[in-house]
Amino acid sequence: MGRQRATTAPQLALLQVAARHPVMPLPRYRYPSDTSDLEWALLERLTDAQRDQVVGAVKDPTQNIFVASEYLAQLKAESGFADVPPEQMTREQMQELAARYNGGPYYQDPNAQAYGRGFDRKLDDAKEALR
Repeated sequence: MGRQRATTAPQLALLQVAARHPVMPLPRYRYPSDTSDLEWALLERLTDAQRDQVVGAVKDPTQNIFVASEYLAQLKAESGFADVPPEQMTREQMQELAARYNGGPYYQDPNAQAYGRGFDRKLDDAKEALR
């Protein structure tokens, strides 16, 4: 049996979402947000220990925050504003990052864009709550 690679933050994030939803058969047609064949292939390669780690992370808010922050950092690094320090990001850049977080490679999808706009609308309230 070969050595398994460590689970990456995007894989953990994907598995967290999957763990929260009941198992349902896939429809005959595909949505842009459906899990791709490549993603399924990555998921199938996880060991039982890795799956247990993902399930544990879903139940632990601290781990959830860590996984989400790692995923956001990766998304920012892949963006056109990777070199902009977080505290200097514009609202438009934050909105795009939120859309990328929600939509992944389909961040230009209307639903992901709506998520980004919703983030922007709630940003001031979140900042105020943290004071």
